[in-house]
Amino acid sequence: MNAGTMAAAETRRRAVSLCSLVSAASGEDPLGSAWATPRYLLVELALPWGYDLLAGQHMPAGLREFVEELYEQGRDWGLIGMAPDEAYSVPGMARVIDLALPEPPFRAYARREYLIPPDGLVAALRTMADDPGSVLLDAYRQAPSAARDLLVCTHGAVDACCAKFGYPVYRRLRQIAAESDADVRVWRCTHFGGHRFAATLLDMPEGRYWGRLEARHLAHLVRRDVPTAELRGCYRGWAALPHPLQQIAEGEAFVRGGWAWTECAVTPSPPPPEEATSAEVTFSYNHEASGERGEMVVEVVRDGSVMTQMESTAPEIVEAPRYRSVVRRVTPEGGLLAGERS
Repeated sequence: MNAGTMAAAETRRRAVSLCSLVSAASGEDPLGSAWATPRYLLVELALPWGYDLLAGQHMPAGLREFVEELYEQGRDWGLIGMAPDEAYSVPGMARVIDLALPEPPFRAYARREYLIPPDGLVAALRTMADDPGSVLLDAYRQAPSAARDLLVCTHGAVDACCAKFGYPVYRRLRQIAAESDADVRVWRCTHFGGHRFAATLLDMPEGRYWGRLEARHLAHLVRRDVPTAELRGCYRGWAALPHPLQQIAEGEAFVRGGWAWTECAVTPSPPPPEEATSAEVTFSYNHEASGERGEMVVEVVRDGSVMTQMESTAPEIVEAPRYRSVVRRVTPEGGLLAGERS
């Protein structure tokens, strides 16, 4: 390597300041950063994944056009690629997991799963988008799965943090899942935002996002064997809620209700205006196993800001809002599962 090449490499190295380290040092709270969308399409896509996922040489023909059409139609859905995996994949087939948020009350996304020959993938996705109950999909449908799908972003071409912090978390989670009685599949996946909170994870079909994950958190996340309050600093929010203030309020309910909160069918109050910096959010809930029904009201208000970095290759330090939340009312008194099942 000559002097000029070495100098160029050193310049590139210095240009990368890992955004997740900057964000963590600033004290930025991950809560409220979940990518909220009413529909996810999880699709097995061959590695390697470039920065522009849909431009990769191994991408199915027509996939980019399909995704662009969805956005043009205002269907801002989440397309997430999953790496083929020797434990889960079927040779010669592409797995697709279609997750749609039901009308409230809801507790998780409704899931349909398919195995599709690659040459029929895009046509099947088009049918799925417009008529998920179509008989044209019957040949591909799989029996309903009870597994949790844990998707860990390792898409380092988008941000270095996703590879540096995401891949070790993925490997450790695979080990934990193999050793656990929990019905869990762990996937490497493409970018879903929030790389400044790497390592990041999406837990489906619930739709809960996690970040700042370290080895010490992972077994607890799989087994759910510690109070949710102990994992609060890793919680990014629930994809079922479109506004960050709703997600922050739901974080209060999650801590208060413990893991049993994830078993509740929830009806949230309407989202506040997009530009709102404070809101009062109401959750009506029904825990079917215990019969408990109730309501929780949480106030969320802007509380200053912190300085953070949004991307590793863009070292600009920017201001990010900080919030505080307060439980204003729980009915019945002492309700919301009283934390007893945490």
